[in-house]
Amino acid sequence: LASWRITAWLLRKGEGKALPNNHGGGWSREDVQRLLNYTYYPKSKMTDIPVVIKSMDALIFRIPTGWLAFGGAKVRKIQETVDLAHELFGVKVVILVTAPMDNNVVAMERLDTFNKMVRGFCDSWKPPVGGGGLQHVLCLDYNTFMHDLIETNAVSLGLNVTGVGDGSSNDYMLQRLQPIEK
Repeated sequence: LASWRITAWLLRKGEGKALPNNHGGGWSREDVQRLLNYTYYPKSKMTDIPVVIKSMDALIFRIPTGWLAFGGAKVRKIQETVDLAHELFGVKVVILVTAPMDNNVVAMERLDTFNKMVRGFCDSWKPPVGGGGLQHVLCLDYNTFMHDLIETNAVSLGLNVTGVGDGSSNDYMLQRLQPIEK
């Protein structure tokens, strides 16, 4: 299991650009090589032989929506991200994580549109004919999980959630909580 932080889509044009801690959305091939050449010693009494990572099985990509404009999200950027993940890391599976409601969301419609695009991409993924390459693109629907959790808490706080999900009112999530009168 490896963790790698980037603050943009994983795109070829981001190679060599400023890294996340320098207010950039870039990535470094040297970082990729460090992850792929990571050496560890299994905690087994059977062997003291080090194991070197040469490729990864899967990549979980939490789309950094706080750093991206929702309007800049395009299917071609998702496509390039999953293709480059396979090319760089040798992954056979990419898991895209939908964007949850958080402090970066200005309009629920944009969040919904963005997540529908991610879900649609995952649903329509077809592996290359003849095998090989990236085999699966899956969706981890963190947005739905967080929405259900927030809604359950809203109900327990006494907020009216009637009509949520039918397009009539999703705005309770963007409202400030008011003190409860005793």
